[in-house]
Amino acid sequence: MEKYNELIGLKKSKLTVIDFFREIKYGKTTIVLNCQCDCGKPTKKTLSDFRKQDNVSCGCLKGQHNFIDGRKKMIEYKSYRKMLDRCFNPNDKDFKHYGGRGITVCDRWKNDFANFIADMGAKPTNKHSIDRKNNDGNYEPGNCKWSTMKEQNNNKRNNIKK
Repeated sequence: MEKYNELIGLKKSKLTVIDFFREIKYGKTTIVLNCQCDCGKPTKKTLSDFRKQDNVSCGCLKGQHNFIDGRKKMIEYKSYRKMLDRCFNPNDKDFKHYGGRGITVCDRWKNDFANFIADMGAKPTNKHSIDRKNNDGNYEPGNCKWSTMKEQNNNKRNNIKK
């Protein structure tokens, strides 16, 4: 058990390991970590769960969505990833129209899907996608909204407005 002593004090995501113990159930031995969450609540995690999960907490994140483990299941995540690819991936087919002409994503959203969702909210329907109000502006809270394809087509650079 001494080899687990280095875990004490280890912090991952919102949890800090306080101590550990061995639990035997159905003849199987499991190492269980007693942890303290940043929100103040104590919690227990198996060592294997603690190691394999990216975003661990006492459960306090569930109300805010489990953005790391569950984000790919959220319909908004596809829009988020596509937005990042258009702006930062030169191999993306649409890069020339976005990142290639200087369009970028604000720092608040660039590395934090949770902030993106907090600012944009949920998609009203699956038919909505992210739209920039000012086509020459960046992807940022004041310049983005969820729009239908019809709204997006009316907001294109090549649309002749009378």
